[in-house]
Amino acid sequence: MSTHLILRLGRGFGMGWHGMALRWVAVLALLFFIALLVIGVVLLFRQGSTNSANTSPPMDQALITVRMRYAQGEMTTQEFLEANEALGGAPTPPPLPPPAPPT
Repeated sequence: MSTHLILRLGRGFGMGWHGMALRWVAVLALLFFIALLVIGVVLLFRQGSTNSANTSPPMDQALITVRMRYAQGEMTTQEFLEANEALGGAPTPPPLPPPAPPT
């Protein structure tokens, strides 16, 4: 087959090879744009929900150190409570009432 005949067969659908490639580029560009919009909307909602859910202030490094020392057994409960209060940590909850005697 000659080159001329191959080129004519390729253009049999009206747009030729170049037109078909441009059509695919347009479809891919549209899909890319839609994907960017979806990602943007997801990130917007995720950012909004994280800000509203995270209402506690960030922990101070000193409080983290005190908690780690208490967890490792380097401090007594009383020392931990005093250090936690002195550093502005969360107030300790009141002690639980003793269980009711069985009847």
